Amino acid sequence: MSVFATLRAFSGLPYTRVANSGAGSTAPRVGFGLEANSLEPINSSTMPWNKNLDMRINKGFKLGRAD
Repeated sequence: MSVFATLRAFSGLPYTRVANSGAGSTAPRVGFGLEANSLEPINSSTMPWNKNLDMRINKGFKLGRAD
């Protein structure tokens, strides 16, 4: 029997908060650069940390003469 574990932890990606201009969209407009009304400097905010734990358990057994 064997047990394997992998833990990954990494910080979130940066992003820029923008203000709702009343047009129903809070995303930057399509065009060159950021044309929306940003609330802060570019990439000032970050998404939350991500943590992931993967575990694997193996159990071998014999079937007749074969392993």
